[in-house]
Amino acid sequence: MIAPADILSDDKAMAAIKAFETRLNKWRFLGSLLFLFGLMSSAQAQNESVVHWINDSGADAFSVLSAGGVFVTSFKQTNDVSITAVSGPPGGLIMLNFGETLPGNNPWYITQFQGKTNNGTGNGTNGFINTFFLTFNATVTMQFDFASPLTPNDRIILTDIDSQDAYTLQAYIRNGISYQAVNMTGWLFTNYSGHVGTLPDSRWPVWNAAAQTLTSGTNLDLFEDICELRADRNIDRFTISRTTSSGGGSGIQFLSPGPLASLKIRSAATNSVITWPAVFSNLTLYATANVNGSWTNVSGTPSVNNGFWTFTNYTTNRQLFYRLQGQN
Repeated sequence: MIAPADILSDDKAMAAIKAFETRLNKWRFLGSLLFLFGLMSSAQAQNESVVHWINDSGADAFSVLSAGGVFVTSFKQTNDVSITAVSGPPGGLIMLNFGETLPGNNPWYITQFQGKTNNGTGNGTNGFINTFFLTFNATVTMQFDFASPLTPNDRIILTDIDSQDAYTLQAYIRNGISYQAVNMTGWLFTNYSGHVGTLPDSRWPVWNAAAQTLTSGTNLDLFEDICELRADRNIDRFTISRTTSSGGGSGIQFLSPGPLASLKIRSAATNSVITWPAVFSNLTLYATANVNGSWTNVSGTPSVNNGFWTFTNYTTNRQLFYRLQGQN
């Protein structure tokens, strides 16, 4: 039996229902916003370091190496890499595009990489990366000396190993004033799709850790495949020798992904408050209503509070994805 006090008039009942729906929709919206942002956490921005093929003096690697000089440039610190063409004619820069929406397994630190034209690393567009073309139809040995050691977190990126390409690799550690060769059996090797558009298969490069050789898996042109090597210890010198004069040639780049700039979000009335660590000073906040659509720069300027960049964005009745993007 329902007591008279439990019975609401039609008007009061409708008002109560509308109030409940308003609260429900508000929480649905906030829940959706946080859920969508959670999906975006895998697309966090990065602060990557790569070898500069144009150094702080404005000299480019190809010109210096072709003249028989030692090219000193920056990687993780200022002027911390010295590059020498030990033998054979060096190649030049070649820009590759891995930023397109391609099938396969390309890693985020390549597809989202942004380089700069003034240091020879890229053109400011996602996925466009300059590699140094080792040589063309010739043998060559290139030597890379690192004042800041190459660590297990760093990547040696090699591109376009196909068409009978074959290489021998050697790693060294510094021992006083000399260098000691070390084995590479514990190094991690990974093939990536590159621009081929399919998952790697038997056509991709083959790494023989015991022999320290890297050879093409096909006599055909794969069209910009990628492979990656990671050391199992700190390395002070790395050499790569092209041992066949047939075929085209391959590109090389060294990349240090660095820490991820993790975004955090919370609601404040009708706003979203977005924060990320203040150490990432060169990143810009982007947003989109459709993760597969175009991304736009969020207008406004963030402020620094308690070690975090803080950005407040008006989001009433909108569902948005957020990401950070910057140059290196």
